[in-house]
Amino acid sequence: MKRALDSVQQVRHFLRRTMATSPLSAQVKEEILNSPAVKRLGEIFERHGWELRLVGGAVRDIIMGRKPKDIDLASPATPHQILHILESEGIRNIPTGLQHGTVVAAIDHVPYEITTLRIDVNPRGRHTDVQFTDSWLLDAERRDLTINAMSMDLHGRLYDYFNGREHIQQQRVVFVGDADKRIKEDYLRILRYFRFHGRVSQEPIHCQDTLQAIEANAEGLRSVSGERIWSELAKILQCEQAADLVRTMRACNVTQTIGLDHLAGHHLDELARVHRHTTNAMSNLCALLDDPAQLILLVDRWHLSGAERQMGMFLLELRPRLCGLTVQDFENMLVVRASKDPRVVAAAREMVCEAMCYAAADQREIARLHTWEIPSFPLSGKDLKGALPPGPEMGVLLGALKNVWMQSRFTLTQKQLRKAAAMVLSAPQQSDGSPLPTCVVSA
Repeated sequence: MKRALDSVQQVRHFLRRTMATSPLSAQVKEEILNSPAVKRLGEIFERHGWELRLVGGAVRDIIMGRKPKDIDLASPATPHQILHILESEGIRNIPTGLQHGTVVAAIDHVPYEITTLRIDVNPRGRHTDVQFTDSWLLDAERRDLTINAMSMDLHGRLYDYFNGREHIQQQRVVFVGDADKRIKEDYLRILRYFRFHGRVSQEPIHCQDTLQAIEANAEGLRSVSGERIWSELAKILQCEQAADLVRTMRACNVTQTIGLDHLAGHHLDELARVHRHTTNAMSNLCALLDDPAQLILLVDRWHLSGAERQMGMFLLELRPRLCGLTVQDFENMLVVRASKDPRVVAAAREMVCEAMCYAAADQREIARLHTWEIPSFPLSGKDLKGALPPGPEMGVLLGALKNVWMQSRFTLTQKQLRKAAAMVLSAPQQSDGSPLPTCVVSA
């Protein structure tokens, strides 16, 4: 666990990594603040006498030069005052979380969350009682990490009460105030720490005091719902430093409390290998598992989706023979799973391409299969009507003919396949009762 550098090493590292606000950051800020919706909201609130700022992840992403996925805003106005402002200006609003002070303003079909400044009272994990305030500082104090506690007014002025920008520049993740207290308010913050470390830092460097607070509170993760655990862990597994993060989590007793108590060194090595080829969360989770039985336990514990379960089972069942598979084998997997339903085809394509990534297949072949037009088997039971009655034997015959067609690299025509079927049906039955001889057809 003790992976923190001594103070001299940290200073050298941070000086080497420290960056001024980049041109990209200024460009992203300009784009967000000058967007029609944000400008309109800012003008409306100013006209009604209220301040409006960007908060949380949106500010963090702007500082990092990344376009925010969501634009969250805050104001000292109460939820009912916010509703009144939006309604009086003809802006569609959705009171999604009035008890927590959040109103959604919908502009051009894009949601913008506007939340009243608040203080968390009596926090209980993800649940807490709230008390509204007009203090931006008190609102910032309730947040988990300094990089998430910044705000920015709509003229571009940054309000940074806890040195969040400096911590971003230094690639550090720091809790607001006392780490032990912040974690006890919501134990999920342990996983959020690692997730944001993966976003902010390029090196596995952690403050020793922070890791000690995490280890001391790791057992608290047992009380967090499985859905919340997986939501955060999936994002950690997509980070560039996923293997290092999971290694540190294991050293802090975190993985042992969330259902990954079996982890050993070879699992982390496999994660590092797989992550070089794919950032898919399920693929990287499979690198940490020994067999499908372990996945089934996590499906129940973390409430994984049907699609996630399907992906995981496919990879784990295929993994023992992945190294021996050829590109043609992967093509055949897609053909076997072909469907008229585009959703089924998309899911099959994702699974097969992920299996190729897991096997470290040629990236050019993976890219080709992403857009490969799956050939259609040119024969059906209707084409053999009269030659064989419908039933199990017809299904066996069609299945065998499809295998022969796939072995031909999908070149056999319907005419050739019908000829092969006729040969089969006219040939003496094999001793084992199979309707298809071992040597059936040549192109």
